[in-house]
Amino acid sequence: AAAVAGAAVIMIVAVAVPVLRFAGPAIATDLTSGSRRAIGGRVPARTRLALVVAQTAMALVLLSSSALIVRTLLQTSAIDPGFDAANVLTAQIRLSTRAYPGVDDRARFVERMLAHVRATPGVVAAGTTLNVFTPGSPFFSLVQIEHQPQADGQPYTMQFRRTSPGYLAAMKTRLVSGRDFTDRDRTGTPLVALVSRSIANRFWSGDAVGKRLQRGSADTPWLEVVGVVEDVRDAGLDLAPADTVYTPF
Repeated sequence: AAAVAGAAVIMIVAVAVPVLRFAGPAIATDLTSGSRRAIGGRVPARTRLALVVAQTAMALVLLSSSALIVRTLLQTSAIDPGFDAANVLTAQIRLSTRAYPGVDDRARFVERMLAHVRATPGVVAAGTTLNVFTPGSPFFSLVQIEHQPQADGQPYTMQFRRTSPGYLAAMKTRLVSGRDFTDRDRTGTPLVALVSRSIANRFWSGDAVGKRLQRGSADTPWLEVVGVVEDVRDAGLDLAPADTVYTPF
């Protein structure tokens, strides 16, 4: 819209200036007589030539810039981010620690909230994630892969995201294999996780369901992988998808 408005203003000025300059009672006489005023008046030929050269140069710069922008747009639109933001409404919620002091209190609030949202007419899916979905600011965590330690013994660094049942459906992120989280994945039940396709391919040749990993130090419980999720470029389209581990909210 800004480009169209700017082009319109430029065209109006480009047409209006010569019209206003040569308009007057003698314009018909000038045109028919072929006087010097009708073909340029007293403007020196060098000045006119300089203006034409400058105009041509600017046109070439604009055309080149436009071509680069269009090419970048086409390349960007061809990238699959792993999610679909169309018709997705997001909101950030911060709960008072005084009103919701414990983890169970906050979990129950989230469950009630999602139940109300899903019951709203027009809503087809709803979910939550603990980590802000902001390009350029992923949350990383240390992860141990069972039977596949690094050569130096240090844990792997992977993106970490807590999600609720329904999050993948709301973001239209494809489940490659296995299952998504359900309401049964809660405190007191076996610990489970989802991994991105990149992790599944990197460590288990794509067959990650049933494998185990560990978040943090060596004394933390093991998580069983129950599903593989399509890679997501949630840190930016210009970055490769990060290895991501999902755990139930």
